[in-house]
Amino acid sequence: MKTYDKCLTKGEHSAKDKETAAASFNDWWNALPPNTVTIFSDGSESYDDAGKHVGYGYAIYQGQALVATGKGAINTLSHVFDAEAIGALKGLQKALTLPSNADTQRWLCIDSTSVIWCKRANASDTSQWAFLESHRLIDRHAVNIRWSPGHQGITGNEAADSLADAGAKSDIVDPGLLRNLRSVV
Repeated sequence: MKTYDKCLTKGEHSAKDKETAAASFNDWWNALPPNTVTIFSDGSESYDDAGKHVGYGYAIYQGQALVATGKGAINTLSHVFDAEAIGALKGLQKALTLPSNADTQRWLCIDSTSVIWCKRANASDTSQWAFLESHRLIDRHAVNIRWSPGHQGITGNEAADSLADAGAKSDIVDPGLLRNLRSVV
């Protein structure tokens, strides 16, 4: 059975200031059992003289130990929302390949509340394939979702943010992502 961050109900995340929410998140993360897997993901969209860059990154921890990272660029027709969704999916896919026990809990820690709402239910058209695959994996593997306040010094979120920036600037786009984008354009 999947669970969602109990402090994140519609509109409630805005009632907490981000510093308080980040402190609460860090307390929660530091208290997790050592075999718990947390997947932090992020997206990035930037512009420079070379044009638009869009990418994702993820950082996976078991307990407090970093065990895997990933990053990549996505098609420049996409937006940061798509990158956030794809980063969460790619991180989850990687986490599911790592050794685990039957009692291993997995948490997707996402800083975009819009992406969390789409992971919970309805998928957007632009990255629908990523949300639908995430729904399938979340249901099959009892993955939990928690809001991780962005840009608040949370270790995993900061790592995913840096990886997303690097992924966007790598300009090496996964051809599978291009096929999926074309299917909705």
